[in-house]
Amino acid sequence: MQWYYAVNNKQEGPVSEEKLQDLARLGEVTAETLVWRAGLAEWAPYGTVGLAGVPAGYERCTQCGRNFSADALMHYGAAWICSECKPAFLQRLQEGLNPAGFQIWRSGKKLVMNREAELPDRCVKCNAPANGFRLKRNLIWHPPLIFLTILISILVYAVIAIIVRKRATVFVGLCPQHRTARRRAQWIAAGMFLLSLAMTIGGSFAADAGYVMVGVLGVFGLLITLLYAIARTRTVWAARIDETHVWVKGVGAEYLAALPEWGGRN
Repeated sequence: MQWYYAVNNKQEGPVSEEKLQDLARLGEVTAETLVWRAGLAEWAPYGTVGLAGVPAGYERCTQCGRNFSADALMHYGAAWICSECKPAFLQRLQEGLNPAGFQIWRSGKKLVMNREAELPDRCVKCNAPANGFRLKRNLIWHPPLIFLTILISILVYAVIAIIVRKRATVFVGLCPQHRTARRRAQWIAAGMFLLSLAMTIGGSFAADAGYVMVGVLGVFGLLITLLYAIARTRTVWAARIDETHVWVKGVGAEYLAALPEWGGRN
């Protein structure tokens, strides 16, 4: 990802994200330095884009995840709330909802959220602005011990899993960069599937040993396609679901860092 930054009203760059962070450590880029990259609506202070954690003198809004000067935020317990998020935060307090933030927490590498919570307008992978985009994810989970029933029968497992499973729907934000990467992975997976399927079908109708081997490779290709699709196109997945909360995996460290620590049981 290429960044531009302004020095004495003059545009500098492009530089890589790592180089921009190096410049910040050297003091050449400060929290107030204006920076921009493709996908941002406008130039913004370096301290607000979440590249280097929370700069000195800044705090991170526990609702939207953006960094602001500490004197521009409202401090409530362990939470910092920016002016844009303040009305919704105070409304939640009046309704008796969780006063620590946004009904969203972090627990290690997992996101913990109330089922009714609305996620911030940030990319769950890198914490960049999602610009209003939301990806609907229908999450399904059942206790891991249910997998042991596969040893009895796949059918037994399927029946029990359907009976005991819990479901939840979440809407996660994705920045333009991660949306593009996900679409690219989907197209690659589709191409791999069609090629592997053609090899499998072609090999199954051939008597020649060479073509049979092509069919075997096609079967392996289908398995590899499935693993690739799971690894590259799955955005988030459920680590646990109960009647009131959802534990979500696949969320980026920068996104989690903006959230208060979960104090309940895991």
